[in-house]
Amino acid sequence: MYIAHLAEDVDAIRRIHWSPYNDVVVFETGVYLIAVRVPGYQTVK
Repeated sequence: MYIAHLAEDVDAIRRIHWSPYNDVVVFETGVYLIAVRVPGYQTVK
């Protein structure tokens, strides 16, 4: 399932975390946590 378009210069994703209600996914990199609201593709860095 397509979740989010992440910039090509973002560090490799180390972990993916889902919220308890599966409405937010968080991509953990070496520097950032990138949260995406699902559905809707609203990204917060």
